[in-house]
Amino acid sequence: MRVLHIISGLSGGGAEKNLYNICLHDKKNNEHIVLSLTDTGKYGVLLKKLNIEVYCFDLRSKVYFFKNIYSIHKLISLKNPEIIQTWLNHANLIGGLIAKFNNFKKIFWNIRQSEFIPKDQKSLGYFINHINSKLSNWIPKKIICNSYHSKKIHAK
Repeated sequence: MRVLHIISGLSGGGAEKNLYNICLHDKKNNEHIVLSLTDTGKYGVLLKKLNIEVYCFDLRSKVYFFKNIYSIHKLISLKNPEIIQTWLNHANLIGGLIAKFNNFKKIFWNIRQSEFIPKDQKSLGYFINHINSKLSNWIPKKIICNSYHSKKIHAK
């Protein structure tokens, strides 16, 4: 099965490590493809050593933002995965919308945030969480949370 993972970035965080471990320890020999919305980071290098295809589109670039969105759309169409799994809030929103508009049905969001305290959020992060909550019944087939506590907090 071909699985496309869309993640906000591949630096040294916990979600990135979990994605790496899934690819490393996959006993079913699924084909994993990783798309980062920023850069290669620590785990992009490690994934490439596992012969995993890694694509990076720096969506932080205001100049190339729309070009990169279009390139992500084309890559998803080209790779035609059976499953699209997004990791973290930005990827859930951007990857989820692009996948949905490409008519993919098996979209799985990953929530890796155990606590959500609005006053501690950056305004963009709070806005994205708010938008994701409104789209959560439309975009993903399922939502994967890193804990029962996370599921309870985000369901509120």
